[in-house]
Amino acid sequence: MKVRMKGRQMEELIFEESFPDEFRSPTGLSEKKSTFSHQIGTMSATETWFEGILINYGEATLHEEIHLDVESDASVIEMHFSLSGKTGMKISGASSLPDSFGSAEHNIIYTPAYNGDVLLKPSPMAHRFFEVHLTETFFKKLVLEESTMLAALAKKIEKKEMAALSKENLGITARMNSIIFDMMNCNRSGSLQRIYLESKVLELLMLQAEQFEQALKKPKPGSLQRTDIEKLHHIRWVMEQNPEDPLSLTELAKKGGLNEYKLKKGFREMWGTTVFGYLHELRMKQARHMLLDLGKTVGEAADQAGYRNAHHFTAAFKKFFGYLPSQLKGAQS
Repeated sequence: MKVRMKGRQMEELIFEESFPDEFRSPTGLSEKKSTFSHQIGTMSATETWFEGILINYGEATLHEEIHLDVESDASVIEMHFSLSGKTGMKISGASSLPDSFGSAEHNIIYTPAYNGDVLLKPSPMAHRFFEVHLTETFFKKLVLEESTMLAALAKKIEKKEMAALSKENLGITARMNSIIFDMMNCNRSGSLQRIYLESKVLELLMLQAEQFEQALKKPKPGSLQRTDIEKLHHIRWVMEQNPEDPLSLTELAKKGGLNEYKLKKGFREMWGTTVFGYLHELRMKQARHMLLDLGKTVGEAADQAGYRNAHHFTAAFKKFFGYLPSQLKGAQS
């Protein structure tokens, strides 16, 4: 498998990387760390591969919008997890794919061998990502009939059509976060590492498929008027601006021009959670950002998340993400 990226404006080769066919490794499992630095941005990544699977995670920053001519000589099924930050990308001829990934969003995307234009959009903060690339051979070995979404994706793969599980991404769950954390911090080696990572990949794939299946079965917010939907989106935006000092339910309702009943009912109908459940999610994700990206102490993150007691914060954090805040690399005790 070979990928080449050339800047359309600069007429220069920006990035090139090769992997063995089917991600086969002569030792059973291979690993490497790679860095990329260019005027358009930077990237650092850790890559682990063995037959059928490539695991790739790291951080990327893009300073400016750029058009790339991309060549890839092999198809791939990508389980993409955007851990923090935002990334925007438009692939020519791929209207069925999501245009961007926000913080804590995921999807599964299939791209056949490709030679065409890709537009990358800059982001104000670094994008932390975790990806699992599956070969078609590996994917086809799985039993897919019980999953409507994966079966539909398999049909697209047979036709060599670019596709995603959905045009809309879904939120990364606490269980997914826990598995990703365990995979990035795996201390096994050799064949045991391969067995462990492959089992976690299958578990992640199962969780993704199940979540998209459940989302497909949920009733659409048809009882909501368009004006109410716009107001709910505005209220959610207001909440996201200052989660450490939140407005009351009454104040939020007034901000959005809804009564409290419509706010509570509409919020659950739109996003499947309560107003306070979403506030808790915002605070936990902000706390993780402080610990992981800003190097703050657990006490500082707890205080910002509204916890006077660091032990209570630690328990809530572990319940939400599946691991302790002190386990994050870069976090201070």
